Amino acid sequence: MAAPTTHQAAEEVRALVEELFAGLDHLPYYAFLGITPGATPGHIQEAFYRRAEKLHPDRFFNLSDLELRNQIYEVYKRVAEAYRVLESPAARKEYDEGLARGQFRLIRQEREGLNLKQPDEGIESPQAKRFFRLGLDALHAKDLKGAHMNFTFALSMEPGNAVIKAQVADLEAKLGLKKRPG
Repeated sequence: MAAPTTHQAAEEVRALVEELFAGLDHLPYYAFLGITPGATPGHIQEAFYRRAEKLHPDRFFNLSDLELRNQIYEVYKRVAEAYRVLESPAARKEYDEGLARGQFRLIRQEREGLNLKQPDEGIESPQAKRFFRLGLDALHAKDLKGAHMNFTFALSMEPGNAVIKAQVADLEAKLGLKKRPG
């Protein structure tokens, strides 16, 4: 079988987005990640990275179809929400119990009780957030030098931020770099 063309790949993404967007109110988190309820934590993580690679809104910023671009954004937010809930054993248990009662999302109050949060929570500057997220992406790709560079950029934009400082310090220890003053 021949590799899909760029047009075929774009049509596959469009079909996936339209399907998931139509299911925002009635599909379980498992569907947004393309996994079964029996998926292992490793499979959940792999599925999230595959979906993120395919559906991350930054890939579509030049898309002229504004409606599709907005759908991609909404679907990606649900994919990320699904991952945050399903990667946590406590949250996943709570979600599965709710799903058995017909609840397709773990509502915000329930998530807060489980102490789930965004990794970039507490970072105010949009530019610092962007570099922090790029640093996290590099970490997941096991690119420690790239992660360090992006976290350092983020720290330069918010020098007093404890979350960013902790990431930089951790990476500097792993890379054997001299600790920063302050």
